[in-house]
Amino acid sequence: MATTNWDQLYTNLPTRAAKALRDARIKPEKLPQMADGEILSIEGLGDAALASIRTEYPTADIADQNTEDKKTTKKEKEKKTTKKTGKKKGKETIKITPRQRSHRYQYLKKQTDPKKLYPLTEALKLQLQLSTSRKLKTTELHLNLTESGLRGEIALPHSTGKTSKIEIFSDKTIVKINANKIDFDILLATPKDMPQLARFAKTLGPKGLMPNPKNGNLIEDPQKRAKELSFGATLSYRTEPKTPLLHLNLGPITQDTNKLAENITVIIKKVNPIKIKSAYLTTTHTPSTKIDLDSIK
Repeated sequence: MATTNWDQLYTNLPTRAAKALRDARIKPEKLPQMADGEILSIEGLGDAALASIRTEYPTADIADQNTEDKKTTKKEKEKKTTKKTGKKKGKETIKITPRQRSHRYQYLKKQTDPKKLYPLTEALKLQLQLSTSRKLKTTELHLNLTESGLRGEIALPHSTGKTSKIEIFSDKTIVKINANKIDFDILLATPKDMPQLARFAKTLGPKGLMPNPKNGNLIEDPQKRAKELSFGATLSYRTEPKTPLLHLNLGPITQDTNKLAENITVIIKKVNPIKIKSAYLTTTHTPSTKIDLDSIK
């Protein structure tokens, strides 16, 4: 496997921004998929750095892309984004032209103050206002922590509305795996089942489905555990492997604001405010708002 030469990356960005991204081990191809809050939660990055990063690595906006697709045929887009490499005859490479933020996003950005610390309830109401759309928007909480390697599980007071298909290990599970028809999101098993499951480690492991006591899916009473998870109020969390960043999906923004605020409050307290440098709230394709941690009691 080829190693990444980090010193050669981000030469198109200001020195501070480039160093912060290199230190955080964030690869360029990941930036378009990251929300503003995720980027701002990286140590050493501020609003000015975010602006320069977005100029070179804009976020993919699904709504704008669909509009662009209607105006430009597939053939015309291929002509605009491909060119001959000149190295091998007939070989072509895709050249992606950085796309500026949409007019809608710029309009929404003006309704937020990047320097302001928003009380939690105010941040939620603002995100609800910004995310008005026919499409369902997902609420995301991004935390910049003092240390990495944190993981655990939180029992929330209210359901996030997120449903997962739960499978309790049985002979039918083996049939599904052998047929490559894995139709479940969580696999629960007992320690006694592990000898049978061990041979499927290469299949289940990469998908994050291999039962493990640390993940709470290798237990003595899977039936009881299935009931807990089916309610949708059990949230597992884990920081990024090499960086102290935590990203949590909290369900749709259309939830009751008070219930969503209570869930976030429980999360902040569980992770421990002392370990949190900054917290950002955002929804799908909207600017982020920085939460005033002192407002959480």
